Amino acid sequence: MAIVFLFFLPWLDRHPVKSMRYREPIFKVNMLIFIVSFIVLGWLGTQPATGVLSELAFRFSELYFAFFIFLWIFSAERSAKYYITSLIVMVGTIVVLDILRGGDADKIALMFKSGLIPVICFTVLLAIPAKFKSAIQAKPVPERVTS
Repeated sequence: MAIVFLFFLPWLDRHPVKSMRYREPIFKVNMLIFIVSFIVLGWLGTQPATGVLSELAFRFSELYFAFFIFLWIFSAERSAKYYITSLIVMVGTIVVLDILRGGDADKIALMFKSGLIPVICFTVLLAIPAKFKSAIQAKPVPERVTS
């Protein structure tokens, strides 16, 4: 499934500027979170499946797939209300998934603690653009000089 998302990357990223050099600062933060989640998931894949490591793998998988959602969100001009609504929907989805997963008291406590990882990342990625317009403004692309 993770590889299939990479296939759809050209259609998800509809931003007119493709170079990372001229993209918004919030896109670079999103890319950094994606890279960290990719590396952590690779490391977690080599470890034995314990309760804590399985829960971390679940949370970093959420971050991995959220990269593609954020890529689509940041590809167009959006209002502050849209970013806040997206944040509420994404955090609500995490809470609903945790409720559906259920478990004993220890597992619920672990899910709550590990659930802070994607909630903090989503809040950074969606609340900052809602508050600061400079976080979602790309640098001007210079004219191409060819000779």
